[in-house]
Order: sequence, then structure tokens, then C-alpha cells
Amino acid sequence: MAAHRTSSSDAYEPISAEWREIIHPRDRKHWLVEGVGLESKNALTRDRVIIAQRRMKGLWKDYFVTMVHAVALLLTPRVSESDIATSQSLYNTAMKYLAYVFAQPDPILHAQAYLLLTLHALHSPSSQMIVTMVSATMRYCVMAQLHLAESEPKVLNPVFSLEVQTRRRVFWSAYALDRLISWIYHIPNNIIDEHISVELFSNVGDSDLHRDGSDDCRIRIETPSQKTHVSPALHLFRCRRIQSRIISTMMRSDFEEINASTTWREHMLGELDAWRSQLRLLSDVASKSYTSDRWVGMAYNYTILLLHQPTKENVCSGFGDRSVPACVQIAITFRTFQKDRQTAQLWPGLLSQVAVGITLLYCFWATPPQRQTPAYKTREVPEALRACSTALAILAERWIQAEPLRDVFDTLAREVPVYGMVVDGSPPRRISAESAFYIQSQMPLLASIIMHRGVLRMIREIITEDFPRDFPEPHDQTLSADLGGHLCSEECPFFQRTGHAGSVSTNVQGFDSLGGGIGGAFGVDDETLMFPLLFGSAEF
Repeated sequence: MAAHRTSSSDAYEPISAEWREIIHPRDRKHWLVEGVGLESKNALTRDRVIIAQRRMKGLWKDYFVTMVHAVALLLTPRVSESDIATSQSLYNTAMKYLAYVFAQPDPILHAQAYLLLTLHALHSPSSQMIVTMVSATMRYCVMAQLHLAESEPKVLNPVFSLEVQTRRRVFWSAYALDRLISWIYHIPNNIIDEHISVELFSNVGDSDLHRDGSDDCRIRIETPSQKTHVSPALHLFRCRRIQSRIISTMMRSDFEEINASTTWREHMLGELDAWRSQLRLLSDVASKSYTSDRWVGMAYNYTILLLHQPTKENVCSGFGDRSVPACVQIAITFRTFQKDRQTAQLWPGLLSQVAVGITLLYCFWATPPQRQTPAYKTREVPEALRACSTALAILAERWIQAEPLRDVFDTLAREVPVYGMVVDGSPPRRISAESAFYIQSQMPLLASIIMHRGVLRMIREIITEDFPRDFPEPHDQTLSADLGGHLCSEECPFFQRTGHAGSVSTNVQGFDSLGGGIGGAFGVDDETLMFPLLFGSAEF
């Protein structure tokens, strides 16, 4: 027995810190004891060690289960303080298992872990954290080569391959989040569209995906326009790609030269109107999902604002006429979603409402009263401002960090005269010194939270400059049907003049109910009609 005790040194190795948390305390002593009868004492311990080893190999699953619950608690519109505390506790627990995820060899698991961290970050009141997490997620996808078609597994039928379609869904979900944050903060995309070669994933339901990508289920999906449970998100993703091209163009160093011509903006309007008309295939009047008229209208009007950022120079040249109705519809619709409890409380959603409210006020500040067109003179303008103020107040109850945004907006709303609000005497030359001083004192904080240079510029102009009164005659902004000189990427159908150049619509006074059939640029059965799944309209 003595010889056996000395030769069994491996039975006496100290237990690691990780295993101490798993093995029952009454069995830990067997790892340190050196005495007679160790064989019988260690019999139960060996069984427990085997169980512990198996348990440690599966700890990566605990991360995903715990994080999904942590995020799910925040997705409900009725999130309470108790839900927030529970979510944070679950998040802290999940972090203990994150190392086990990265110990797995599968890069898809790593990317999915990043995606969950990003979704949780979207509900935190930290712009820096959100931007950092989204950037890290997209960069990891690039390092794992998920954006490259040549890196995909070679299977018989990739359209129905679970492995291929999972890879594509992971990448395009990261892409959608990246474009969302690029739009909210008006910062460059982490990867440009021209560097992406992987295909969009297919309009195929989960039940039709097979590990071997066999052909036996091909017959289930007959046409590209057939509805599946992923179809609604596919079309919203197309809007995200339109936004991506707009952002990429605006971030170019030669954008001033591009912007001197109206061609590129007209083309994007044509793309946007074609996308909106094609939603008729999936729109459900009775639905409250992402294909309802209201949700589609939100996405449409947000893109109109992205495309027409007003300045003192262009506000009287059609930019104000397009921005004001879009802001009004967004503010009223967002408030309706809040009342119906249809929207989650996300930090980017708060920032988007701040941008909408500031843009609406700026248009009235920058446009002399005699230049204000009928688009400015609707009774919905005061209603939209009240809706925006209420929405910000509700979100400020969720995050104390949002209170300065709420207060600055309310201060500007009192100072800038808008249609329907009584102004005693002649219009003021500039906002009051007290209000200007207060907002100026908040600018460092606003710059760290909002980050959007365009929104910050509008605030600075309002608090430091006189109301514009004597404008030069506006430039001719008549839309042209000539798209031959637009500067989109080669993947754009208009680049090779395959699009329907004459179909560009000038009716962008705000989104109305969907009507009519499919636009001329794409046919009903055209495969370009379907676009891949994303996490949904997180910004709403």
C-alpha cells in the first residue's frame, strides 16, 4: 500500500480554483490527503472529477443562455428597475463564462458572443461603449473572414446549408448593427460595402435548413417573393444598405464636390422610393410588426433625414421641405409606439429622437418666416414637438444620463418660434442669453453623448448666431432624371445603367400609406427583392 501511495502522486495534485467551485467541498480533501485507504476514498471523487470535466467543457453554453436572458429582460417596453437590476446581475454572471466561449475553436461562437455583448450595450447609456462594442464585433467578423465568399464551407446547396446560412446570418447581423451605429453617430462604417463578397443569406425558414445542405427541401421555396418568417427583416435590411451607401458617400473626403451636384441624392431617393413600393408584397395593414405601414414609414423618413441634413445654405433649397415633414412623422409615430408599448428602450433610440427634434427646430430657426413653405405650416408641427419632448422625458426616467438631452431640447423648443406657436411682437434676433449660456455649459457633455457632428453643429449655430433673415435666392434644386454621373459603387444597379432612371420620385414630403404595385426598377420575381435577416429595427 505504501508503494502505491508514493506512486500515485497524480491523485494528490491540488485542485484548481475553477474546479473548487464545481467539486463538492466534502470531496476537496481527497486532493490533499496522503494516507492509507486512498483508493477507496478517491472512488467517488474520480466520478465527481469526470462530471466536473464534462461540466467545464459545456460552460460556454452557460454564457449564451445567461446572456440571452439578460438581453431579453431589456427588450420589453415595460422594463422596470427590477428587470434592469436582474439583467445586470445576469450579465455579470455571463462574463464569468465568456472565457470558455473563446476557448472553443469555432469562430462563429465567438462572433455570436460579440453580438450578444453588443445587444446588451445598446441598452446602456454610454455612447462610447456602444461604438466600441459594435466596432469590435464587426472587426472580429472581418478577422474570421465571414465577409468573404471564398472562405465559406463548400457544400452541395448553400441556400439550405445550416452551416453556411448561420455564417451569413451572423455576419449580416453584425453589418446591420454597424450601419445602425454609423447612422446614429454619423461616423464611418467599419467595413465598406465594396470589400464584402459574401452573399446575403437566403429567404429560407429555420426548419428548411439542413446540416448537409441537401436538395430534398429545395421544393419548399418556390419563388424569391414567397413569405417566410425572415422575409420582413430582409426588406428592412435593404433599407440599411441604402443608408450604408449614403453614409459612405457623405464620409468621402471629396464629398463637397459630390454634393455640388444633385445627381447622387436623386439616385438615392429613387432607390429609397423603389424599396418602399416593393414593401407592398409584405405589408400587412393589421400588423404591428416591422412590415406595418408605420414601421416602414419610420425607416423611410429616417433615411430622408440622413439624406437631407439641413444647413443655412440648403434649408431653403428643398432640404427644409423634406426634413420638416419627415421629422414631424417620426416624432408622432415614435410617440405612438411608446403609448402602444411597441418599442424597446435603447440608447440609440433616444439619440435618434434628439436628432429628430433638433433638426425640426433648426429648420424653423434657419428658414426666414417669409421663406417657410406649406410644409412648415401644418398643425402637426407643435404636436410633433410635444411628442418629442414627452418621448425624451420618458426615456430620461429610464436613464438619468439622458436628462441633459431632455432639458436642452426643451430649452431650444421654448426659444425657437415655430408655426402654430404665438410670438409676441416681432421675431427675436437670437435666443435669450440665459438659454444660450445654459446650453453652452452643457456642450462638452452633449458632445460626448451625441457625437453626431451635424446635430452638434445645429445646436451651436442656434445658440451663437442670429436668426437668419436675409437669405440669397435658393439654388435650383429641381430633380434631374440624368443619373449618368452618379458616384455609387460598382455593385449598384445604376452604375451599369441597368436601373430605371426615369422612375425617380420627387414625392418625398413624408411617408404615406403604401400604395401601388412594385416599382419599375425591380420585378416581382427578381431575386434582388430579398435581403437577409437583421436584428430588427433596433433604433425604433
